[in-house]
Amino acid sequence: MRFFITAILFIVNTVPHIAMGAEIMPATDLYRDGIQASNSGRPIIALISAADCTYCEVLKSNVLVGMERDQRIILREINIDSTQDLVDFEGRNTDHQSFANKRGLTFTPTVIFLDGTGKALTDPIIGVANVDYYSFYLEKKIEQSLERLNKSLR
Repeated sequence: MRFFITAILFIVNTVPHIAMGAEIMPATDLYRDGIQASNSGRPIIALISAADCTYCEVLKSNVLVGMERDQRIILREINIDSTQDLVDFEGRNTDHQSFANKRGLTFTPTVIFLDGTGKALTDPIIGVANVDYYSFYLEKKIEQSLERLNKSLR
C-alpha cells in the first residue's frame, strides 16, 4: 500500500511537467549519426520510449530536456511502437519498432549508450527508480561511454 501511495504522489507531482511535452529528436538516420559520432568521439545516447509511457515523459521533461545541446553526446529517441522510418547503423531501411525488436528493447523507458557502429558502450539504464538521482546515474554512464570511446581511439 505504501508503494502505491508513493507512486500516485509521484505521478501527481509530475503531471505539470508532463504537460510541457518535452521533445527529443527522434532517430531517423543512425548510419549518419554513427558517422558523426565516430568522427567526433561522441556516444549516441538513445531513449527507448513508447507512446503510452508516462515515465518516459517524466524522464524527458525532468532529465533529458536540454541535453540535446550537450556537445559530448548525440541524443536520439526510439519509440518502440512507432513505424516511423529509420536508417539503421548498417545503412539499411527499417523502422523504430523493428529496430527495437531486433535489439530486444521492449521495456520503457530504457536509455542505451552506443558507439558509432551501434555497439553498446555500457549497460543500459532500465526504468526510472528515482527521478531525483537519475541525472547522477546518467552522467556516470555518459562518462563511462566517453572513457571507453577514448580508450578505443588510442
